[in-house]
Amino acid sequence: MRGFGDLRGTVLCVAALVIPLGGCAADSGVDPATSKPTPSKPTAAARQQLADPNSAASTVMQFWGSVQRGALPLTLSLYDPRVVSAVGVPTFAGMLAQQRPAAELAQLNVVDVEGVARGELITAETVPKAGPKVNHSFFLRPRGRRNVRWRILYDTISAAAIPAYVQDQTQRSINPTAQTPSRAALAAADRVGEAYRRASLVPVSVVVGAQGSATAPASGTATGSGTATGGSRARTTTTP
Repeated sequence: MRGFGDLRGTVLCVAALVIPLGGCAADSGVDPATSKPTPSKPTAAARQQLADPNSAASTVMQFWGSVQRGALPLTLSLYDPRVVSAVGVPTFAGMLAQQRPAAELAQLNVVDVEGVARGELITAETVPKAGPKVNHSFFLRPRGRRNVRWRILYDTISAAAIPAYVQDQTQRSINPTAQTPSRAALAAADRVGEAYRRASLVPVSVVVGAQGSATAPASGTATGSGTATGGSRARTTTTP
């Protein structure tokens, strides 16, 4: 996956700007007709979560199954509503629908789970029937107090696919036969990418920043803002 905002001039190997979930043979040097990828072995933490149907890892597996079935209402419900709202429901749903053909040809394999910024970071890979595997990551946070449900705040698939989808749709409305994207299409992709990152990553940066400031003083005293220091968990202004 490319870095944030680095989607200018992107050339994807799947038609209609679908993010490749099984890799591109031309890029990898692997012949998709003969390659038989082997899924990576999940860590103990991943196996433990996959055994719990209410865990973050199981939510990611539910997400993948819903994309494969084209169950857009269910897929959208697995995202944090603030992220979907920032992008727009029609755009988010259109992007997800565009991923279905590629998702139907690949298995999702959860490899590892790590606690990060009051949430869970899931490392996974898509394993096609033939061709190279592709690594992905999902960041989820719990919502609710009694009936806790994990919701996706950020994932590398949508982070790349949303700007690509918007760029494609904008270009089609301007000049669908153009060989290169227009400035308007590139600008539209940049705007929606920024909106997605702002909704999904700013809450994470707030937690990370607060945790860093909480461990800076050497003593275990409380700061003037009322946040305890010296190893205790920092309080933040955002809630899951």
